[in-house]
Amino acid sequence: MKIILIGGGTLGSVSPLIGIWQSLRKKDISLKAFFIGTKNGPESILASKYQIPYQSILSGKLRRYPSLRNLTDIFKIILAFFQSIFILQKIKPDVIVSAGSFAAVPLIWASGLFKTRVVLYQPDLTPGLANRLCQKQADYIFTAFDETSKKYPSNKVQAVGTVLRHEIKNTKSKIKDRRSRLLILGGGTGSQAINQLIKGSVNQLSDYQILHVTGKGKSSTFPRDIKLCEKNFLKITPQSGLRSQSYFGGAGQDRKVLEKVLDKDRRSKIEGQNYQSFELLTDDYYQKIAEADLVVSRAGLSTLMELSCLSKPVILIPLPNSPQEKNAKYFCKNNGAVCLKQAGLTSATLTKTIKELMQNKQQLKKLSENIYKILVHGGEDKIAQKIYELK
Repeated sequence: MKIILIGGGTLGSVSPLIGIWQSLRKKDISLKAFFIGTKNGPESILASKYQIPYQSILSGKLRRYPSLRNLTDIFKIILAFFQSIFILQKIKPDVIVSAGSFAAVPLIWASGLFKTRVVLYQPDLTPGLANRLCQKQADYIFTAFDETSKKYPSNKVQAVGTVLRHEIKNTKSKIKDRRSRLLILGGGTGSQAINQLIKGSVNQLSDYQILHVTGKGKSSTFPRDIKLCEKNFLKITPQSGLRSQSYFGGAGQDRKVLEKVLDKDRRSKIEGQNYQSFELLTDDYYQKIAEADLVVSRAGLSTLMELSCLSKPVILIPLPNSPQEKNAKYFCKNNGAVCLKQAGLTSATLTKTIKELMQNKQQLKKLSENIYKILVHGGEDKIAQKIYELK
C-alpha cells in the first residue's frame, strides 16, 4: 500500500498522522508513505525523524476576516492545486490521510481527478474549515469526540478518541529527585503571549524546576543574563531517509542540505538554576510531559490528547477567537483542567494560580484522574484498520 500523509503549519495536524502511520506499519512493514507539508512548518523535522520522504507544497489560507492576504493566498491555493496534480501523478497513492491542515485542501481536491481514497481525522471539538472543505471527498471521517461526529455525514463518520504517536504508550518519568516540575507548552509553533507571561513569572517560581518550550525562533525573548547554549535535537545518520528525498525530482537534497535545514531548526536551550528553555522538543517530548507535575499550555486538541493519555494536570490558556476556546471549555467543564483567559491575564495571576495548584496535591490528583477519563484512547489503531479495509 502507498499513502500520502498531508498536514502541517503546526504540529497539531502532524503528530496524529505519525501515529496513524505507525499503526499502519505494524500491519504492513512494506507500506510506502510520503509526507506532504508546508515549506516553513515544523513537520519536515518530524518527517525526517521518522525517515518519511518529505515534499513541501504551497499553502494558502481562507481567513474569515478582511485581509489582503486572502487575495494573494487564492493564487497560492491555485498553484498548490497544480502542484498536487504533479505529486499525485508521481506517487499514485492508494490513500491520502489528513488531520485538518489547510495545506491538505488543494491536494484532496486534486485527488478527485484520480479517484484516490481520502481519510480525515478531526481532533478539535469544532470541525475545522479544512476538513469541512474536504468532507465530500472523504471515504472516512474520524473524530476525537462523539459530539463532533454528529456534525459530519453519518454514513462516513466514526468517533475513535485520541490519535497519538506510539512512543507515548511506554513513557514513564525517570526523575529521581522530587523537586516539583512545571512544563510550559505554547503549541506547535509556540506562543509569544505565554512566553511573555512566563518571562515575568520565572523569578517568582524559583521553588520549581521549569521547562519551557518557546516555539521556533521565540527563545530570544528571555533574560540575557541566562547562559545560552545550543544542542542539535536530531542526529544526522545515513539512514535518515535522505535518499528518498530525490523521489520528487528537482534539485534533490543531499546530506549537506539536510544538515543545513536541521541546523536552522536546532533546539535552543537556555539554562538557569531552575529554568530551561527549548525552541522545540521531539525525541524526549513525551518524556518531559511525563516528568511534569503541572503543565501550562495552549488548548490545541493534539496537545490535550497527549496530556490526557499521560494524566497530566494542566492550566489551559486557549488561543483567543479559535477552536481552542471550545476545547478548553469542554475540559474545564469536565473538571479535567483549570482555564485562564489570555485577555487581561498577568504574570502575577498566572504565578498565583500555579503556586495554588502546586501546593494542593489533592486537586492535582483529581485533575490528573479526570483529564484521563475525558477521552477514549487508541484511535490510531482503529483508523489504521479502516484504511486497510479500503484496499
